[in-house]
Amino acid sequence: MRSFGKTQGNRLKQIRNALSLKTEEAALEANVSAQQWRKYERGEAEPKISKMIFLLEKGISIKWIMTGEGPKRLSEEKRKTENIFSGHLADWIKEKIKEEPDFFMNFAQECIIHFPEYMKWLKRKKMAEEREDSLPQRMDVS
Repeated sequence: MRSFGKTQGNRLKQIRNALSLKTEEAALEANVSAQQWRKYERGEAEPKISKMIFLLEKGISIKWIMTGEGPKRLSEEKRKTENIFSGHLADWIKEKIKEEPDFFMNFAQECIIHFPEYMKWLKRKKMAEEREDSLPQRMDVS
């Protein structure tokens, strides 16, 4: 049973638009081609969880994208405490395991395969934040 289709793709597009991201920008954040991102939005391909982590970082509920349940955005409080193995995503994973017994094994394999990719993304993000922090502050002379 395929769990990602047009409905989830439409939600993904809705979120991208709400974040004011162009297709190419979302694709870059997810580390996929713009063509692949469009396939996700049309429901023609299912994004791996590693490709949606940037949405979680922006406070978007992955559970809402997948199921339509709950709020679209996580509260600031939840955003600080949530990670991919807790809260709303963990509930979604538990449900998937009930529906598809092989889901956990596939999910675990995805985590193992994509962990180095996620760590590279995290490092790039941290470096970008450090560069931004090191820039001199502009002075308003008006």
